[in-house]
Amino acid sequence: MRRYLIGLCVFMVFGWTHAALAWPARVVHVSDGDTVHVEPIKGGKRIKVRLYGVDCPESRQPYGQAATGFVSDLALFKIVDVQPYDTDRYGRTVAVLAIGESTAQDALLDAGLAWVYTRYCKIPQCAAWKDKEKAAARARRGLWRDLDGASKPVAPWTWRSRGR
Repeated sequence: MRRYLIGLCVFMVFGWTHAALAWPARVVHVSDGDTVHVEPIKGGKRIKVRLYGVDCPESRQPYGQAATGFVSDLALFKIVDVQPYDTDRYGRTVAVLAIGESTAQDALLDAGLAWVYTRYCKIPQCAAWKDKEKAAARARRGLWRDLDGASKPVAPWTWRSRGR
């Protein structure tokens, strides 16, 4: 019953037209801050999940390893609800990852370890996530720690486009 209610709440928050039903899974591997591998509770093969709407620093970027460790501490070997929205060009399921009463996206943004990926984030929740990103920057959390320093944070999409 609890999972049904969570799924219903996710639909109400994120919209009926964009999402499929959420399903429970166990996180069995964390690739990086915004990609995890899950095994569905009801059986089936392991699925690679890209977190919807956020982009974490790349592994070789400053705070990339911190984001990976944060998601590992948050979700590894825990039961989560996967709310799929899309499949990306690499075949990954793009989803919101609900952990308890929150999401992995909320936690990463609160910690200052991710950007809202505005190019792809199109659900109503994205505005609230953008507010969380701005709050983390104002509070100098995570990658926003040295905003006035010589090494300002570089968004991962910019980092990738530079061929790093």
